[in-house]
Amino acid sequence: MRVLLRVVPGLVVLAAAFVLLAPASLLDGPVARSTGEHLRLVDTSGVWWRGRGAVATPDGALRLPVAWRVSFAPLLTGALVVTLIGHDAAMPTGTVSLRHEALDVRDLHVAAPAALASSLVPTLTSVAIDGELDLRAPAFTWRSNGGSGTIDATWQHARIDAGAPIDLGRVVADAKPAADGLSGNVRNAGGDLAIDGNVALHGNVVSASFKLRPTARASQAVRAMLPLLGAADSTGAVTLAWRSDRR
Repeated sequence: MRVLLRVVPGLVVLAAAFVLLAPASLLDGPVARSTGEHLRLVDTSGVWWRGRGAVATPDGALRLPVAWRVSFAPLLTGALVVTLIGHDAAMPTGTVSLRHEALDVRDLHVAAPAALASSLVPTLTSVAIDGELDLRAPAFTWRSNGGSGTIDATWQHARIDAGAPIDLGRVVADAKPAADGLSGNVRNAGGDLAIDGNVALHGNVVSASFKLRPTARASQAVRAMLPLLGAADSTGAVTLAWRSDRR
């Protein structure tokens, strides 16, 4: 019994040390699984609760440097609180809290290549995306029965190439809490097409609807391409609808 009393505390210390000193690289698996293998966590350093690395596409062509810190006290109550640390202007900042099917975001700012975000949408993998995405959420709260605040995204110098290059100008989207998910609007200013659309996330289903109308500056190639995407109305506008189950 005396031997056991001596050994057990030592084993507890070793187990605690293993948990505390587990490398940040262990988080690559959860990131890959949660994004359907579209993004990975690479070039990691530090430990899982305080580390840094880069979120990248599997080929490493697109990267976003990140650094984070996990608060220990909330873990004891079943909550996960992660603070993103901006060691330089290119890195995300803010705090994200997950607790009992509730999400709280504070002072979140993420600037990334638009193509990095588009890699999460299967229907866009065959389309070349260019421009910079800026996402901000000063105060956002989501619960299964509602919430408050908005997540605002701006796509600057937005361009896509789906057989013909298309300039979309400056695209602005917002997302607000909705029953069992999020909903928001998408608009743009400038470019070859005028966009009037909405997006929604309910449960595991992501849906979107966009009305695309050629502007005065649209090239003949863009005007000729639109009818190939769907039936055009009297103004030449085409409505696109998309739906995807994330599971």
